[in-house]
Parts: sequence; C-alpha cells; structure tokens
Amino acid sequence: MQDKDIEYVWFDFHGECKKMKWENLSKLVDIVKQTMFSHGYFMADLDAGFGQRELINSQTCRIT
Repeated sequence: MQDKDIEYVWFDFHGECKKMKWENLSKLVDIVKQTMFSHGYFMADLDAGFGQRELINSQTCRIT
C-alpha cells in the first residue's frame, strides 16, 4: 500500500457536536461521501422482521 491510498480527514467531533448538536455530523459526511461511495460499503438490516436479515449493500474488494 502506498501513502496515496490513505486519506486522512480531520474532524473535531467534540467541538462540532458539543451540546448534542449531532446534526453537525453532516459536515463530515459531506466531506467523505464521495470517497466512501467510491470505495463501497457493506450494510445489512439485522432486524428485517420475523428474524430475517436483509442485505442492503455489499462491498467489493479489488486487489491490484
């Protein structure tokens, strides 16, 4: 892995979200959204009802 493969995003969670201002997390989401979706992600609903599980999105890995 090369350094260019790692992206660091600085976000002051405690400063931005103090006094229960959770909506300020949208600032971080706006910054990383494009990168996150380009890498993909895994999401599943573990309580889809009647003990069922539902796959919402699967992440793929590309080895170069």
